[in-house]
Amino acid sequence: MVKLLSAVAALVLVLTAGAATASTIVFDNLGPDDTYDNVGGWFATTSSSFNQSAVTTFTPTGTGELDELWAAMWRDPGPNELTLSLCSDGGSEPGGILWQETFMGVLGSSFGDVLHLSGLGGPTITAGVQYWLIADGPDEVGGLGYWYVNNKGDLGLDGIGVNDWSAWTIFDDVARKGLRVGVTPIPEPATMLLAAAGLLGLVLRRRS
Repeated sequence: MVKLLSAVAALVLVLTAGAATASTIVFDNLGPDDTYDNVGGWFATTSSSFNQSAVTTFTPTGTGELDELWAAMWRDPGPNELTLSLCSDGGSEPGGILWQETFMGVLGSSFGDVLHLSGLGGPTITAGVQYWLIADGPDEVGGLGYWYVNNKGDLGLDGIGVNDWSAWTIFDDVARKGLRVGVTPIPEPATMLLAAAGLLGLVLRRRS
């Protein structure tokens, strides 16, 4: 019986691991064919006197580990460097940093380009909870990146931060920046138990 239960447990792990490999979209305000607004947007930049960050919010419809991001971002000629920070909800502004990573050479250089990052291995985000995503350009003076807003009428908290996030300008009920979020789903305990029970029943039936 011990060997039987061990075999069933192993099968459950294999099945749930396989089911978790596909990314599930939990937020998406990009338009058809990844289009976005061709007028409105914010920039992340650094000058000799200040730096500016672009920030938006999203609320996922499902729970899972952050795996993929698409964003309506591109850059002018200059340093191709981007730092993304996922933050908790601080109410009217970003809260604490949950995940942060710097990427090199990932931004396109013309309007219509869409940033796509995969295999992020980020933290677990929870359905129904609001999060903030912040984009920062390079520390080097002259870096300039654009993050355009969506064209689907999606509204919410959105804005900018300046001087290393020392001050925020956040607007409510405005067009949010174009963004799609994908996660690796986390199997619920009830689902795993159901799978185990089903496998155990099949094994016992075959042995009888």
